[in-house]
Amino acid sequence: MRYVLAIILLNFSLSLAQGITVKGRVTDSVSNQPVQSAGVFISANHLVYTNGEGYYAINSLPEGNYSIKVLQIGYKSFYGSINVP
Repeated sequence: MRYVLAIILLNFSLSLAQGITVKGRVTDSVSNQPVQSAGVFISANHLVYTNGEGYYAINSLPEGNYSIKVLQIGYKSFYGSINVP
């Protein structure tokens, strides 16, 4: 079974009212190729899917600690955590 490599980037907004954007890219850990249509869940409240190049973005997250999960058929799931300041 292949592994998913999730790259998570925090894009800190200047306005706290807007929240934070979490964005990144999901790639195959062996081939480094993008993983298309992978589900990216943040604390079970936010779900997005990666695009054809493996990129995703979740907008307007308030500050706090979140768990992140990346799922795709044929790949081992990725679990992690992030802190949005």
